[in-house]
Amino acid sequence: GGGKPEAKAIVVIVVAVVALLGAAVLFVTTGQPRNTKPTATQNVAPATGPQSYSLNEFTIKGATVLQAASVSLTARNTGQVAHQLTVLKTDLAASKLPLKGGQVVEDAPGIQVVSPGSDVNPGDSQQRSVDLSTPGNYLFICNIAGHYGWGMYSELDVTQGN
Repeated sequence: GGGKPEAKAIVVIVVAVVALLGAAVLFVTTGQPRNTKPTATQNVAPATGPQSYSLNEFTIKGATVLQAASVSLTARNTGQVAHQLTVLKTDLAASKLPLKGGQVVEDAPGIQVVSPGSDVNPGDSQQRSVDLSTPGNYLFICNIAGHYGWGMYSELDVTQGN
């Protein structure tokens, strides 16, 4: 096939750019989820004593396995906007809680509020005692509109002590 070499070069460049963009999108969309729960095979020892959780855009970081007890929790906002640390007990899938207006419906069937959250401003901390004496599945969420939907939650497995 004839044709101008400049036209062929432009087609090759366009195809290369499209391929690179496709690879970048594939990489971004198949990356590891931000909120991962340790598997049973990892044998994570349950944390005990006072616990501290870091709130940031849009993650909650801290222990994911705790021994059943009444726990002193500290929520530190290391982000740039206000966040909350609401503690729920639920067997619902962490990413599938019912929403209304961008917030988790805290009184929905299958959700028990163990400790309601209140706003923690950037740079501030909030400390409170939370009753986690019943083993089971818990969730830490930020229930400021939109934050949960952006992945700001963390699963917590509360286990019976030895």
